[in-house]
Amino acid sequence: MKCKKTKKEIFGYDGEVNVELFFNNVNNSNTACQFFKFSNITFFVEEGVINIEKTFTDEVMNTYLSLEIFPNLSARILSPYISDLMDPDRKSDKIILKEDNSNFWNPGLDWAQKSCKKEDNEWYNENLITIYKSLSVDLNTGMDYNENLTEAIDIDYPETTEITFYEIILKATLGKYRGYMELNFKNIKNSSDLKKAIESRLYENQEYEWSENPPFKNSFSSIYDNGIKAIVNQSAIYSGDADAYLNDMFYLLNNKRNEEIVDLFSKVSPKLSISDFDELCTWHDICLKKGYSTFKELIEKEFNTEELTTIGQKILESLS
Repeated sequence: MKCKKTKKEIFGYDGEVNVELFFNNVNNSNTACQFFKFSNITFFVEEGVINIEKTFTDEVMNTYLSLEIFPNLSARILSPYISDLMDPDRKSDKIILKEDNSNFWNPGLDWAQKSCKKEDNEWYNENLITIYKSLSVDLNTGMDYNENLTEAIDIDYPETTEITFYEIILKATLGKYRGYMELNFKNIKNSSDLKKAIESRLYENQEYEWSENPPFKNSFSSIYDNGIKAIVNQSAIYSGDADAYLNDMFYLLNNKRNEEIVDLFSKVSPKLSISDFDELCTWHDICLKKGYSTFKELIEKEFNTEELTTIGQKILESLS
């Protein structure tokens, strides 16, 4: 990379060089974003409005995971050999360092799937649900946009309710744009080195300062507009449905949340017995695929380590 005016080489320059960054895709949309993953979170909804203080408690805020994403990255190098800030030759042509326009970034489905511990967890993929922007909340007024929870997820909820999730993933896209980054070019010899240096600053040194961070007090509505992905706790909704417990069990088992499996079956409705789960095995997709004809057989095959065997025995005892 040579300076347009002096023709001197910029790569390898022994000193600080200003680099202008761009995070846009081919459609000129800013694709830089953050994902926030919460586990075991309950949404407290009062008359169609999410109670933020009850939902995002200190305990919840101490356990979330975050992931920064910069799928598209371009840069212009400002020549260190030109001091005139207005000189048109000071900026290089835009260099595309990384380009990815896949659906990964819209709105976080793939990241949710990648958080799964087993690649073949079909139930996990099928049960990712979208909470629509009808849940949008303007925290400045404490009211929503005169909308309710219609089609919030896959069943009808009253406007005052609690919705419990095993996982919920939010996506934020607003950041305090820092157009320029100063880099020492001594060890930057080509575009590949430049990409690595920029990403190191972006990811490792948190160079890109975001304006949307939990608990999103100033921009929660825009978070919802970006879409939310979640795994709902089905048994908390359908407490008398064996299918709901089996689905929850497979999710917890596949994600190695073993201790929660015991807790799950300790809350099974007294109306349910092992015969209900035996009947479920005759038509449930996973049971049919794996050839399980009884619930006991399922437990013996799925809970096949020393730790899991103990858990399996507790599950059967809870249904006896």
